[in-house]
Amino acid sequence: MPLENLSRRRWETTLAEAVPEGPEGQPAHPAGTTVTLTSAVQVKELGGISFTVPRLSTLMLEAAVNHARTGERLRARAVAQTRVVRWTQPGIERTFTNEPLVFDAFREAAAAIVCAFAALDNLANELLPWDFVYTDPDGGADRTREQLEANAGIELRLSRVAAAATQRPNLRADNPELWQRLVDLKKLRDDISHAKASQAAAPDHSIFARVFLAPLEQIVADVSAAADHYLA
Repeated sequence: MPLENLSRRRWETTLAEAVPEGPEGQPAHPAGTTVTLTSAVQVKELGGISFTVPRLSTLMLEAAVNHARTGERLRARAVAQTRVVRWTQPGIERTFTNEPLVFDAFREAAAAIVCAFAALDNLANELLPWDFVYTDPDGGADRTREQLEANAGIELRLSRVAAAATQRPNLRADNPELWQRLVDLKKLRDDISHAKASQAAAPDHSIFARVFLAPLEQIVADVSAAADHYLA
């Protein structure tokens, strides 16, 4: 199913058998009761408060969708507010007239891209069972889930590793066009996170130009399609 339709809970199951009341009065639970993994946060003046562990990929994609919609709307408004300039560089005929709006469009587009990649990266980890061990078909050393999460790039985790963990076709080979767009998403996210001076100052292909023109709706759809590929 699409990533945005998944439960927001990271781990969730149901009891196969009824659990009787505990020796100290703990409540009984019938078969079929939902069971989740919980964590806790220490809040000043309240103490420890438990919560269900969330599925971070879902939360990040929800954020990406919201930022993408806002970014698309702000971009359209910004493009409608320009004027012709007389003295400028060759190939540049106009300038934006509402700088705050343009900057807001940059912010929302960049946030959509960063959140979309965060969803994708977390998806690659969430596909791995708790006790998963990856056997390299090329004869490399076996790697545990913990080792993959710590050291394996998303290109490996979302292709061979995800295919082995889910018994689904390797996305890289099965849908090369989608795969290339996901690689492009990673490159764009990397450049946003580590923007260099030369990228910021490039006259017509700066990181800002790439972010402004990024197909935001396609990006979030591609992340959802990657989830659909391995979770359908």
